[in-house]
Amino acid sequence: MNVTINQVLNWHLVVTNEMGSVQYVRIVYRLGNSSTAAPTSVEPSTAACISELLTPNCLETYVFIAPGREADPVFTWSVQSENVTVGVTRLHLLVNGQQFSSSVGALNGRNFRFIFELWTFDQASNSFQYGWQGSFSRVGTWLQVWFNAG
Repeated sequence: MNVTINQVLNWHLVVTNEMGSVQYVRIVYRLGNSSTAAPTSVEPSTAACISELLTPNCLETYVFIAPGREADPVFTWSVQSENVTVGVTRLHLLVNGQQFSSSVGALNGRNFRFIFELWTFDQASNSFQYGWQGSFSRVGTWLQVWFNAG
């Protein structure tokens, strides 16, 4: 997908709860490129989360989902500007109303990717854990969408 400056994209990330009880979930947003390590079924990505321009807070979505129901968080974003140095493009983005300047670059603006990770609240540890508790172990799940800027 090719994205131009000021093109606004609205993506709906549907999350379905099939766990049999209310789930408190967190969706972590990350920006990477072709060399960024992808998450696995057991480990989240090591890429930095997308964070607000003026604070270190990660841009994330938190939502409660009833059993058998869906949540439909919207991920709205646009490229506000590009900074190109020696062929490497870095992006200034607007994500869910928050400005973000990326330290991640991509050669000629090609092969950026958003990584969306699902984390669930674990009552035993009183913290969010990557993925959800399966029958025998935690199961991580994630989605990536590739794009080119410019």
